[in-house]
Amino acid sequence: MNKFRTALLVLAACVVAGCSLRAQEVTPDPLTPNPTTKGPMTYTLRPDNNPANADKLVRVVKAMNEAIGLYNAMGEFPKAVSAGYNAGTPTADGNYNGTIRFGGQIGTRVALHELGHVLGAGTHPRWREFVKDGLWTGPYAIAQLKAFDGPDAVLHADRQHFWPYGLNFDTEDGAENRRRHVLMVAALRRDLGIKGGQPFRGLVGVGTWKTQAEFKDFKVVKDGATLWNGDLSKGLQGWKTTRGQWSVKDGVLSQSGNDEDVRALWGDPSWSDYTLTLKARKTGGAEGFLVLFGVPGDDTKSWWNVGGWDNTRYLLEAPDVVSQEVDGKVETGLWYDVRVEVKGATVKCYLDGQLVSQGAR
Repeated sequence: MNKFRTALLVLAACVVAGCSLRAQEVTPDPLTPNPTTKGPMTYTLRPDNNPANADKLVRVVKAMNEAIGLYNAMGEFPKAVSAGYNAGTPTADGNYNGTIRFGGQIGTRVALHELGHVLGAGTHPRWREFVKDGLWTGPYAIAQLKAFDGPDAVLHADRQHFWPYGLNFDTEDGAENRRRHVLMVAALRRDLGIKGGQPFRGLVGVGTWKTQAEFKDFKVVKDGATLWNGDLSKGLQGWKTTRGQWSVKDGVLSQSGNDEDVRALWGDPSWSDYTLTLKARKTGGAEGFLVLFGVPGDDTKSWWNVGGWDNTRYLLEAPDVVSQEVDGKVETGLWYDVRVEVKGATVKCYLDGQLVSQGAR
């Protein structure tokens, strides 16, 4: 009897008996590295044959998946990392050679902190050149901190650590502090000469965050030539949408959902050195709108946040970008003229003809 006929007989017998068949659910291996966002930073889990360490390794993988995912989502950090558990390590330690040993402390905050060491914070050969009298003297990291905390902010550092936003203790943890930690590490790497100045390349688009909005009159121009004329006559054809409720009517692209991180993208990953223009109008919700530029992948945060943080601020949020927060809001029902100029590693953002935000890698 062949396998196909046997399977049919089993199915028939099951139906007669009144039983049900269900596909076997596949549970992900908790010891398989799988960062929440894929990117140039990867990691492997060092082999450990001690059964007593199994639960520790599961926690290491969970922490590393979340931490590396955040780094990949917010910047370009090419690094191959090796992580594992070592009972003799009091807390945890990361090395510039790419190794992390978790001991008495395992968690996402700890993983983010140790990845900072792996990327050069406190471990790079030039680190101590920039530490004077307990302060960091590199211009990029200082500028990034002031963009967060104002013109009087002071960046402290010693032979191994920096603060604030070094995630040195659990009391420093939090979603926003994690984001700021990654951007501080990116700025420190620029001071150390590890990386910087990478040009923006990627798609353009618009988005919202717990807000409803409309967009129209799109155009992308490079060196006087039109790359995209924003034609919406074919509806959503050609658009790459993520979350939300998108529709097109009478030449207007609308988003009527209330999700977070809602996006609609258009273009080519190779696009660079262009000017994006469009009109945007908030129709409801908690915040303003997002204008995306230089987006290399679906999960990359590379946008101008217009009316973020409960409609109180404007800020450029893109991998490795240093930019100053600007107080401001978006009025419901009012059309705004938006212009984003991308040139190499710099970006300038205009609202109704006025320069509002600018930044550089």
